[in-house]
Amino acid sequence: MSSAVAAGDKFSRLPEIAKPVHYDISLKPNLQNFKCPGNETITVDVVKPTKFLQLHSSEIDINTVTVKLADGTELKGVTYELDRKWMTLTIKFAEEVAPQQIKVAIDFVAEHNDKMRGFYRSSYKGADGKEKFLVSTQFESTYARLSFPCWDESIYKAKFDITLEVDEKLSALCNMNGISETPTGKGTRVVKYGTTPIMSSYLVASPVVYQVFGRMFCEMKVTIIARIVYIQKSLHA
Repeated sequence: MSSAVAAGDKFSRLPEIAKPVHYDISLKPNLQNFKCPGNETITVDVVKPTKFLQLHSSEIDINTVTVKLADGTELKGVTYELDRKWMTLTIKFAEEVAPQQIKVAIDFVAEHNDKMRGFYRSSYKGADGKEKFLVSTQFESTYARLSFPCWDESIYKAKFDITLEVDEKLSALCNMNGISETPTGKGTRVVKYGTTPIMSSYLVASPVVYQVFGRMFCEMKVTIIARIVYIQKSLHA
């Protein structure tokens, strides 16, 4: 595989040649170096014959891209281009792909930036007075592309399966309830969440915080996450 950085002349919407159906995303947030390695497999409906796919990706380093056809055959000669200006990832095929359902697997490294968008980092003072960090998501309206490559326009809707590998000292949340937790034996645990309803990419949410935070479950089955010293006051927020 190869990659190149390209820059188009003007903004345009994603071409309507394919649409995502399902994302299976694994992320490994890191509150020390603020890098977030990840991988995803996107089930994609190709609706028109094409020699490329285009989706969104911003400030993400792409390691590998592989594509499998409906019959399980892996396409050879797949390349990709990143357009830093227009925040797109174009995946190019060596031959035309007919309409069918394919799987696109991408290995990548994103960043927990301090810009309050994407899967970003924030700091606060702990009970000991020392600076601590948490990471949380702000994907609306077009910032999911900072966390994982995706069709980041609201017209594209799909189901999401999210898995987070986090430090044992951290609490990890997502849109859906956790369905399994597996210790790795390396100081982290892998938390898998239930499949979301069909939704746009900007609705994905994945805060990761230290366990000095507390949870409160309200009568309306709403979970409130806050620092323990503030959790009782959260009901009035």
